[in-house]
Amino acid sequence: SAAYEFSHDLLREAAASQLSPIRRRYLHRLVADALAELHAPDIRPIAGRLAYHYDESGQTDSAIDAYALAADQAQQMYAHGESERLLLRAIELLRQLPESPPRLALELDLLVALVAPLVASEGYASPRIHEVHRRALGLAGSLGIEVAPPVLRSLGLGNLARGDFDAARACGAGLLERARRDHDDVLIVEGEYLLGVIDFWAGELADACAHLEQSIAVYRDENRRKHLLSYAQDPKVVCLTRLALTYWLLGDGEKARQTR
Repeated sequence: SAAYEFSHDLLREAAASQLSPIRRRYLHRLVADALAELHAPDIRPIAGRLAYHYDESGQTDSAIDAYALAADQAQQMYAHGESERLLLRAIELLRQLPESPPRLALELDLLVALVAPLVASEGYASPRIHEVHRRALGLAGSLGIEVAPPVLRSLGLGNLARGDFDAARACGAGLLERARRDHDDVLIVEGEYLLGVIDFWAGELADACAHLEQSIAVYRDENRRKHLLSYAQDPKVVCLTRLALTYWLLGDGEKARQTR
């Protein structure tokens, strides 16, 4: 198409010459406009390229939106590192804008999306995930809204990694309370898993069994993708693994082998 050829002509011009910053930003804007026009029915496949050109052209709002969309596409393919990189750039750009309730709300959304890829790459004891928890809690409080379930579940496991069992249990109880209110099976599974692993590490093995068994009972195969994308793991696999250890510690070797 004409838009496609035009965008590539501009890229060749940029590569072959020494451009002033103003000229370079102008060309990036033209390329972004051409790409958006060419892929207007569905820009998701080229969201990362579009975000880069918006970013380089100084179109900050459009760049943030495109980075967020590209991060979601990366996460759909479990490309956690790429999703993390894109989200961090979106947050960096967003924090350059004047503070306002809509800006803070968007930052909170981006932080919630960041939890799964960051946990996948660094784990729950990471200083960076601790900073995401702190910032997300502060934003939710200032906006007067509930903490999103992925943050609450991640915060619970982060508290457990630091040995704060009471704070971890409060997160698990909060997940289950919200799950029952909203009739959300995904949250029941995640909440029961969280309480089960807390009880395991506390040595309360009978309670751990009850929670882990309930998590497995409520788990549905059709929800696996949502668990993986929002919570970075398949809770059924993790619960079966932990449950097998729990049965073994309780002296039921046969049940442990079957569960394993």
